[in-house]
Amino acid sequence: MNDVVEEDFELTAATIGKIEMPNEANFFIDPRSDAQPKGKPCMTDYKSEIKVVGRARVLDVTPEGEKEEVTATTTGVAMGDPKAGRTIFNKCKSCHVIDSSKNRAGPSLQGVFGRTAGTYDGFKYSKDVKAAGKTGLVWDMKTLSAFLVEPKTYLGSVIGKPKANTRMAFCGIKNEEDIRDLIAYMKEASAK
Repeated sequence: MNDVVEEDFELTAATIGKIEMPNEANFFIDPRSDAQPKGKPCMTDYKSEIKVVGRARVLDVTPEGEKEEVTATTTGVAMGDPKAGRTIFNKCKSCHVIDSSKNRAGPSLQGVFGRTAGTYDGFKYSKDVKAAGKTGLVWDMKTLSAFLVEPKTYLGSVIGKPKANTRMAFCGIKNEEDIRDLIAYMKEASAK
């Protein structure tokens, strides 16, 4: 995108070392584990702690025209495995159903894709989940992927809090493949 390589450039193990990055002169190799760069940082107003809230493969942000090609070279599969996701859903089903409109301790997940957060009829949501819905949070592959990693932290980020207050005891799923599989199952099962 920044004209670092030509449009027809093919990235391979043999050609990766030939790329000249614009900021290359400001990087150096220092094998010491405690080494710190000398001089002033090249950026200002940066956060001292970085928190990963999602990963591109999990969030399904690969452009549609390139999805199969890119995914095949990075993950080997175009989508999660719904059969594996059904097993992972066991973590959810003590509180949620996905194949009926019944609510349990949590709302039914039937038809969850495209639904605004905190709006399922007949379920009493916490104020923070309702607030997330009022900001425009709609459940789709991207938002569910981020939510499933750390639900309270994700909802908190949507409403401007460190963590949302919810009645949900679920701590999240850390494995990216499990999240992909779970979402593939939810997409298939919630549409029925």
